[in-house]
Formats: sequence, C-alpha cells, structure tokens
Amino acid sequence: MMRKTVFILALLLSVFTVKAAAQFEGKITYTFYETNDNGDRQDEDAFTAFITPQRILLQGEDAFDVGSLFMTDGLLIRLDKKDFVFFTDKNKAMSISKSGITSFINMFSDIHSKQNDTDEIEKDFTFTQTNETKTIGSYNATKFIFQSKEDDDKAAIWMTRDIDINWGMLAEPWGDSVAFLTQKNLPSGLILQEGWLPLQGTFYKDGETEGEFSAQVEPKDIKKEKVHLAPDVTVTSLSEYLFQHMRDQQ
Repeated sequence: MMRKTVFILALLLSVFTVKAAAQFEGKITYTFYETNDNGDRQDEDAFTAFITPQRILLQGEDAFDVGSLFMTDGLLIRLDKKDFVFFTDKNKAMSISKSGITSFINMFSDIHSKQNDTDEIEKDFTFTQTNETKTIGSYNATKFIFQSKEDDDKAAIWMTRDIDINWGMLAEPWGDSVAFLTQKNLPSGLILQEGWLPLQGTFYKDGETEGEFSAQVEPKDIKKEKVHLAPDVTVTSLSEYLFQHMRDQQ
C-alpha cells in the first residue's frame, strides 16, 4: 500500500516539466482514513493546501516528520521568492532555496536508502487509466488503478484535470537529484506532468479495504496574510537550523 506519507511527499516535492498556466485559487483539504476489520473508518488524518497563484501553504493536523531530520507544522512554497519555508516551531521557520532543497532531497534520499523499512518507496507499482468516470463535487473525475508488481496491494484513485494549479518553480528542470521521488510507481508524474489531481481513493491489501482518502475543494480568495510570514516569525537557513540542532543534541 502506498502510505499517505509517501503520497504527501510525492505531492509536495516531486518535480516534472509542466505547463504553469493555472489560475486556481482556493483551499483543498485531503482527509485520510484507515479501515479496520469491520470496515469502519479510524485514525483519521488530514492536511490542507491553501493555494494562490504565487504561493502554496500546506498544513496538517499534526506535525510531520521530514526525513527523520526535523518536525514541521507546515510548508510554505513561495513561488515568487523561489524558496520553501518549513515551520519548525512556534514563531520559527526554516527557508530553503531551490538549490538548497536539491541538496536536502539528496540527504533525505540517502537517509531512506540506509533505513530498513523502505518498502513503501521501493515497491514497484504500475497504473492504468480506466474508462470509468464520475462527477465528484463539480469536477469530472477518471478512475486510475495502481497495482503492485510484488503483491496484491492496489489502489483505486479518482483524478480530475479540471483543477489547474500553478506549480511555478516546481515546473523547472531539477535534474537527476530528485529521481527517487519521481519514480513511475508514484502518482507524482500524473499530478505534475499530466495535470491530474487526486480527489478520492481507496487502498486495498489482500483484497480488503485498508484505507481511503478524499479531497474537499473550495475555490475562494485566500487572504494575503494566510500565505505570508507573520512579523514575529524568525526565519533561519537550513545550515543554521542543522547547526543549532546539533548543538541542542550535545
């Protein structure tokens, strides 16, 4: 099963060459559920994307562990400044440039290559676009089937091309440094290269439902202060953050 953490990472950090012609502005909330043996939903989790033409803010209900290096309460992608801002603590944030994020992704990749539990990254999936369509909210959606080559794990994901998002610098070439995130077995290629956006999905293991997710899309004007840093937020660089982190561990 492609766990939600892999799905979120693919959504946030994968990069392909795409046409940045979107004008969508609004709020998209993804809600994830695990399913128990009785078919009941449990362990609900969610994250929300606040999207404007120049900035994308992603916030979860809980702090997110980034590569076992630090915890973040959210990620602000500033397309106008070409950087990524991770909120690391109350009134504290870390800014990483495009070149910095490339180095960071390489470091993240090295860490995962050394971990024992990398099955979710390495598992090879194929996907098929079906002829099944339906309307989700006001959007036309098409069903895709993701199938593991190793076992019976699969996912049925409904995607739409009716929501165009300006990915800005994410559309620029980033080279081979992000290859581990741009594998064909992850849905990132469909999202950023083909323009598909997931709206709904079900994950299956051994023929049984293991989890589900759904997206609530709200086109709306996003207030400027929502996607800008508050005056009391202290912003550091990645090197400054890591240096201070090492000092705190001593």
